[in-house]
Amino acid sequence: MSQADKIYQKILKDIRVELTEEFDRNFERKAFFTNPAWQATKLNIKKGSLMMRTGTLRNSIHSELIADGVKFSSSQPYANLHNEG
Repeated sequence: MSQADKIYQKILKDIRVELTEEFDRNFERKAFFTNPAWQATKLNIKKGSLMMRTGTLRNSIHSELIADGVKFSSSQPYANLHNEG
């Protein structure tokens, strides 16, 4: 592996760490990065929000390094619905 490839891989690892932390912070902010806050639920629930009641989705998000970037995924089948709307 060339020196440039090693540097590239280190940069990707750093990006992975930073983005993983940002995705987790989205659940704390109840917003996707700087976008408007997620809509409040109309359901009468005492714990959590529309996007997070149990933390299952939040805890299911994983990242991995791929050949030319970082891939985020979730084992929860409803994750894509939340992401894409």
